[in-house]
Amino acid sequence: MYKTKNKNVCFWCGKPTGEEVVISQSPIVNLPETGHGVYSYDPCPECQKHMDEGVTFMETEKLPVYGDHKPIMGGVYPTGNWMVTSTAEAEKYFHGNTRKYIFLRPLDFEWLIDKLEGVVIDVS
Repeated sequence: MYKTKNKNVCFWCGKPTGEEVVISQSPIVNLPETGHGVYSYDPCPECQKHMDEGVTFMETEKLPVYGDHKPIMGGVYPTGNWMVTSTAEAEKYFHGNTRKYIFLRPLDFEWLIDKLEGVVIDVS
C-alpha cells in the first residue's frame, strides 16, 4: 500500500532535515501550509554540532505553544528558543547542577540571556 510522505523540519532551527516521514505519523508541530512538519525534537546535524559545544538551555512552557504541540516530556513544551554556553560559564549560575540540556521557563531564560551576554556560543 502506498503511503504519502511529508518532509521533516528541525524544531530548533526550522530548516528541512531532508528526512521523509510517513504521514500516518503524528507530527510534534504540524506545518500544513508548507507541506512540512516537525516529527522529532532531535536536532538536525547542524544544531547538534552547536549543542555539543557546551550546555544547551531551552526555553519551555507548561502548556502547548503551538496548536497541536506535543511535549518533549511531561508538561514541558519547548518554544524553539535555545542557546549554548560553555560548561564553565553555566556552572557560575547552576553551581554543580549543570546538565547537558537545561529547560528554563521564559522569564528565567530571558534572565540568563542577560547574564550570559557576550559569552553565548549560539542562540537560535
